[in-house]
This record gives sequence, C-alpha cells and structure tokens, in this order.
Amino acid sequence: MVTVWYPAQKGTREHLSFVSVFEAGWSTKDADISNSKEKYPLIMLSHGTGGFAASIAWLGKKLARRGFIVAAVNHHGNTGAESKTLLQGFVLWWERPRDISVLIDRLIDDALMGPKIDAHNIGVAGFSLGGYTALATVGARLDIEKWGTYCAGKPSDPQCSLPPEAPFTMDEAKVFIESNADALESWKYADDDFSDKRIKAAYVIAPVLGPVISPRSLAKIDVPVKIVAGGSDDQGIPALNAMPISGLIPNSRLLVMPHVTHYMFLTRGNIAGRIMARRYFIDPEGTDRTKVQDDVGDDATAFFNRHLKN
Repeated sequence: MVTVWYPAQKGTREHLSFVSVFEAGWSTKDADISNSKEKYPLIMLSHGTGGFAASIAWLGKKLARRGFIVAAVNHHGNTGAESKTLLQGFVLWWERPRDISVLIDRLIDDALMGPKIDAHNIGVAGFSLGGYTALATVGARLDIEKWGTYCAGKPSDPQCSLPPEAPFTMDEAKVFIESNADALESWKYADDDFSDKRIKAAYVIAPVLGPVISPRSLAKIDVPVKIVAGGSDDQGIPALNAMPISGLIPNSRLLVMPHVTHYMFLTRGNIAGRIMARRYFIDPEGTDRTKVQDDVGDDATAFFNRHLKN
C-alpha cells in the first residue's frame, strides 16, 4: 500500500482530509499532475512504528508543494493502514528497507507516474523506525547481536522494549523471534546491506535503534544525511540515537530542537485523536507542533533542493 503526493495542475481545488485520528491537511485525490516540469525528483517516505502515510502527511504534502513527487509506503504488518498489525512487522525491522526499493521499482515502471519521475534524483526521509529505514537504504547496517548485549538488564530502555503503540508484549516478541520459522530465517540476514544506490540523500527524523547499528557501516555512508531530533524525545533519545549516528556519518548534519518530543513529529490529531490518543497529540506547554513541522518541512525542502537537482 502506498500514498503518493505530487504537484498538481494550477487551479486544482483542494479539500481538507481527515484520516483515522489525523488531520491530514489539504489535497485533492487523483488530481492531474502539474506539467510545469517534465520530471520531478522523487522522495521516498517511511513512517514510524504502527504508523502510516497520514501520520507523516505534513512532510509529504509540504515537499509535494515544493516540487517533489513523494511516495509514502505503508510497511506491511507495521502499519495502521491495515486492519490488524503483525508481530513480525514490529520486530523484523531490517525487512523495511526492501519495501522502499521495491516501491521505487514499481513507481518507475508505473505507466502514469513513471514518466514524471526523475530517476536520477531520488531521496529518502523517515521518522522514528522510519528513520532507521531511511538510514538503511543509504548504507546503515545492523549488528543484531548487540541488541541482546546492550539490553541485558535494561528492560525500561526504549531501545529494548516495544513502543507504546505496539499491541504486543516483549515476552511475545521474544518467543516469536526464538521459535517462529520465518523469524529465524529472517534473522540470518538482519545484518545485510540493504542500501539502494539510486538514493542520493537522506533526511532522518527522530531515529531509533542507534545502539544496534554498526558504527563501521555509518562511517561508510557516502551520501548527504540530515538528522533532526527532539531534545525532549523519550523514545528516540538523542544521546543514544541521533547524536552518535550523526557523529559517525561523514557528510551529516544534526539539528536537535529544544523541548520537542518524539510524537510531535506526527501529523496533528483531529478531535477524535486528541480525545482517544492524547499521548500522541497533546504537546508540552509552550510548544507548537504546527511550527515545529513547518520548520522541519522547510528544512527538509532546503536539504533536498541542495542535494537533488530540483
């Protein structure tokens, strides 16, 4: 499943969309793509754990308005776009980057969208577990054995437990990893290289899994990377994730935004969301989610304009 945002013809009438618990912004379904350019750079977008395209619509729509085609994959088993999630979607993280590469193939081959894509200028962006996904597509590799070593005696560390949105327990996850045939087979290639050389730049928001990523692989990343983190993030703690990751990537820049929490990078909640899922939509006093997302969207636009030929 995929959602694609793109520049529409001038004068296209837009509508405010509400998707699940999200106020997903203004757009028009199936509008004609703008003919102001022959081709547009492509940005691949990866959501966080249990999320889906609407949860990062604020970034996708901002980039589309600035002249990019943006494709947000809904990662099977780990997305709210499906009627139910799957345990393997929450623990076999290394299978996500392949979704990005497969989707690039499909989009380029698509009769309608393919001719409008500049296949020589492709970028990637991701939030949370999607941040890891983005990094993996440009060369970050896991050192999966470090997970058990790092997490020994750290049950409350967010790197060692499932996130609040996961409908499973860690005990269930451990049993699955140790006994499920598909999981055992998948585990064999967890440390593989899932990079896609078509991707020329990566914009990473509030990444996780820092302690499990191979430092050597980060040092070999040869494309520009921008990492943005919230200073008050209690899930993707910057000192364990964004900071050491950025410090190891040769061509990387880091922005830590004071007082910003992990879930402030999710699309604004609608009324139902703010009532039923307060944890994700009620922000600390004195912070402004809309401004944070506007600033990050502008920064992402500038980053991709600089590193992709737009």
